Amino acid sequence: MGIIPRGSSGYDANSLCTTPACINIADDILGSMATNHAKIDPCTDFDELVCGNWAERNPIPAGAGSVDVLGAVQFHVYDLVRRVLEGPYPSGPNAGWITVNLTKDETKVDKENFVKMQEAYQVCMNTTAHEEEGLSQLLQVAKTIVATFPATSNGKKGTVYDHSNGIGQLITLFESLGIETTQRFIQVAEPLNPDKMALGIQPPTDSGLPSTPEDMVDFLKIASELIYSVHPANLTRGEAQTLMESVVALQLSLQPVAAPETNATEEAGQDQDTEETAETDMYVSISDIQEVAPQLNFKYVVDQLAPEGFNDSKIAFASAELYRNISQKFSQTPPEVIQTFFLWKAIAAVSTYVDSPQTEAYNTWKFKQQGSDPGSPQPRWQRCAILLDNGVDWIASDKIASQLVGPTGLTWILARFFADKHFTPDAKQFTSQIIDNLEEAFIGRIGTRPWATDKVKKTAVEKVRAMTSKIGLPTSPHVTDPKVVKKFYSDIEIMPSLLLNSLAFAKSRVAKNWASLDKPVDRQKFPSSTLTTNAFHQASGNTMIILAGIQQSPVYDAGYPAYISYGGMGSIVGHEITHGFDNNGHQYDKTGNKSAWFDEKSTAGFKKSTECFVKQYSNFTITGPDGEEEKIDGDLTLGENVADAGGILSSFAAWKKWEKDNGKAQDLPGLGNFTHEQLFFVKWGQNWCENIKPAQVIAGLTDEHSPNQARILLPVKNSADFQRAFNCPQKKPVCELW
Repeated sequence: MGIIPRGSSGYDANSLCTTPACINIADDILGSMATNHAKIDPCTDFDELVCGNWAERNPIPAGAGSVDVLGAVQFHVYDLVRRVLEGPYPSGPNAGWITVNLTKDETKVDKENFVKMQEAYQVCMNTTAHEEEGLSQLLQVAKTIVATFPATSNGKKGTVYDHSNGIGQLITLFESLGIETTQRFIQVAEPLNPDKMALGIQPPTDSGLPSTPEDMVDFLKIASELIYSVHPANLTRGEAQTLMESVVALQLSLQPVAAPETNATEEAGQDQDTEETAETDMYVSISDIQEVAPQLNFKYVVDQLAPEGFNDSKIAFASAELYRNISQKFSQTPPEVIQTFFLWKAIAAVSTYVDSPQTEAYNTWKFKQQGSDPGSPQPRWQRCAILLDNGVDWIASDKIASQLVGPTGLTWILARFFADKHFTPDAKQFTSQIIDNLEEAFIGRIGTRPWATDKVKKTAVEKVRAMTSKIGLPTSPHVTDPKVVKKFYSDIEIMPSLLLNSLAFAKSRVAKNWASLDKPVDRQKFPSSTLTTNAFHQASGNTMIILAGIQQSPVYDAGYPAYISYGGMGSIVGHEITHGFDNNGHQYDKTGNKSAWFDEKSTAGFKKSTECFVKQYSNFTITGPDGEEEKIDGDLTLGENVADAGGILSSFAAWKKWEKDNGKAQDLPGLGNFTHEQLFFVKWGQNWCENIKPAQVIAGLTDEHSPNQARILLPVKNSADFQRAFNCPQKKPVCELW
């Protein structure tokens, strides 16, 4: 039991890797371990062994509630991005592989794109101008809303109002900016025909209201002051308070507003995102929807935003009762309350892009609700970099909307200049080789699955062989072609107002999504910025996406020894491959069609194996800030847990195959007391090191990923390779699927 010593003879000088990449990763591995790691039993306390000193070296950044390895890499990526945003156009030794391969004409356009990006950043950074602008632009937004839906011109028959004309216009306005109100329009691939884009209507993510009476008191006070400050009707504070109380009562009566379960775009990091497919088979015509919810006037919205000739006879719509209730409630609500309902939705969405005492009070309250420390906000430059990269936070901070809408900033201009020096063709080739090796290893494991029939095994192998991958940079738009990128953002004009630019960013992206309806699915576009430190699997396309952001040290470097590369990046790739066969992914065939290709015997065996994971993780407890213990939801986290298990097993097998073909890799300095097998698992565990505030621990249990502590401890209990590497008394895995 415990660490197996390599022996006392020391290193063979010829086997020691002393390149900068090896020295840096050795320092990172040793520095992250507990200082007394030699005394810790890896079979019982592997998380402490591999991550015991990580938090000491990685303080939680300003404005955050936690930071893990991928989060730390994300902050490093943004440090590099800052140099792009604040530096000159690349030339001489600072010009990377994209810049040096441009023609003279392309360089001219490329410089125009660069200027556009930097101008947007400088507007965001100009705090003096923002303070002078204050509420003025938000007042213009408020006037537009009030003019679109006057409180005095809505028809009333007895106690029933007809708000349909005005509400249809308002929802159109809000949808064009990606701001949720009563619904979320989504442009998605059809589940039974994933090559075609379709339209769906879903409930919004949440109401945006606090959950406790105490918080509600504070919320009403802050929100009422904002309504008082921007409402064009020159309300008194008492009138504003009364209106907001009515808006809250209306919002509560519209519950439930939580989005239904959707087909997940499975990914490796800490944010769960939504797959670009309509998960429901409930397709109806827009006319039928109009009958269900006449006050919402969704037909008007579709007529205004969908492309000419759009077939509106088949729209994914599975919440008829909810929308029937909303429509009825609206018909019973006075127009001034409806008007204020929409006005508040706009204020709440854009508040972070308005500098005023009133919005600052609301933003501070909102950050507290989200678990962030409002007294330690993000640096301004970082907020601006995130805006240009991921886009507006009313979309980017919503883990579902962010994937359905996509990045809403000047993402692909920024990605081009980042990749110039920080994501090379050689790096892409190396990742591609890892993917190929992982797929072969996964195929090898399919053949050993006792619960699957030969027919299912054969089909599973075909699915792996058909799986495609997108690595680093999209070709839609073609990021390295300046003319293509310029055209992509041609509808955005940079203005001297942060709020106006933010609205323009959102409007540009949302319009592109609406324009995609009834067209073939664009398989080359990315669901998020490639600077995000994450990877995804899309069931509807049988595709994995490995973003450039995650292909950075210490997760990835082409100069690492193979056992480190496969323990780090390889296990993430294996995670994504396994998602194609988890409790959701196995419902899709090799072409991305939703298909029941599992036979009865294999389905029963699959279910029995996954029940083991559910039980294992449901018995794992997390201790909260007050000493309370909470268990993981093994059903909620099943897909991610299965992917973690499959990722580590396949990656270990792929690495051992690589070692057999290529020979042993060199040792790392200072780590001679560990075998290469042990270091593979050490690197795996260190993917999930974390520094987290106590209050955030329990909040994380609502995520589809297990807490990081469990992600380190439980997959290795399901790995016989780990048990052998560390000579643990338990030799067989607790649970195993793929």
